[in-house]
Amino acid sequence: MGIGFACAGLPQPEVKLGIGEGRMLDIDGEKQMAFPVMTNAGRVLLCVVTPTHAAAYQYLAADGSEPQLDLRPVDSIDELLGEDAPRVGLKLSQVDAVSITTVIKLAEVYRAPAALDLLLRRAGIDTAGASALPAMLVPREGGSVVSWTVTAGGRALLLLSAPNGSMLLTSGAEDPLADASRLEIEEHFARAESDSAN
Repeated sequence: MGIGFACAGLPQPEVKLGIGEGRMLDIDGEKQMAFPVMTNAGRVLLCVVTPTHAAAYQYLAADGSEPQLDLRPVDSIDELLGEDAPRVGLKLSQVDAVSITTVIKLAEVYRAPAALDLLLRRAGIDTAGASALPAMLVPREGGSVVSWTVTAGGRALLLLSAPNGSMLLTSGAEDPLADASRLEIEEHFARAESDSAN
């Protein structure tokens, strides 16, 4: 989740599409495990997750240039990038571990997966292959709000999870495609748990 949050924390948020094989690289003066991450912007970032934070950096080829990717179907990101060790460019974003831990806890408390399933169904959007990555954590009196970048049914959407319920929106829209109260989400979660037990 930290890598997805780091991608979403870029000045122009991006969605993590895939992760390649990690390598030990010199980052900020120490050896760290860095992973190449393909994003929806058609580029590759280097991402790290440490006990204190997750961060995204520019991915530079061995010669210092940003790779131009041929986005043909491949079995792995590593196949696209080749075997040469990358160089680490500028730090583009960083999310602290406390925020990551808070989002993980709130996803459980707010039943974010169940809310997403319920709202996609209400909006008539196919739930198969849907994914959500944290985009922002907004502390508020009465409980924080988590915004999620969602891809579902070939669309980019936004899910807002809050203490009193959730809503599904398209980018820039004021009116939700669908919304649900906390009680409706809990009922949907209970039904899904019951169905999976049978």
